[in-house]
Amino acid sequence: MRFLIAVVTSYSLVSLQLAESQDQYRKREQPKDSACNDRSPWISTDYEGLTIFRYFYNSTLDMCVDDFVPSTYTGGFDTFYECVSKCGTGEGAPYCAEEPKFRCGNSSKDCFHGFRFNITSGKCVESDTLTDHRIYEPNFFATLQSCEYSCKGFTSATVKGTKRNKP
Repeated sequence: MRFLIAVVTSYSLVSLQLAESQDQYRKREQPKDSACNDRSPWISTDYEGLTIFRYFYNSTLDMCVDDFVPSTYTGGFDTFYECVSKCGTGEGAPYCAEEPKFRCGNSSKDCFHGFRFNITSGKCVESDTLTDHRIYEPNFFATLQSCEYSCKGFTSATVKGTKRNKP
């Protein structure tokens, strides 16, 4: 009987320690920036005004996500990097450091002009790619705005993400 009590007690202690250690990973300091608490407003399907993309911190996923919002909405963040850095998600954007693979070269035939992020200068620069291959270029954007929205602010030190405790 004493042996049975000892075994049951041992299992209880082990389960309690495991539960406590798991809970340590779940406890994460809440973001200090109040914009991390902003929520994307709901837009009805019949909304006819101008919309823009903005980033929002999703506490359930512990990630920054983008969403369409009315162009007059000022909550959330202008860029992915701003959300990541202020809300401390540790996310990166490794595609922003990719070098172009399918440049047009001397041929202007079937050439698509757009922008790519230059990780060294930290700026979006004009670029081109072969039209048929633009979907295979991770660091290629049709507009300057979409390039800045996705990559502006990242450096070679942060583009792959920062270390933090994850479960």
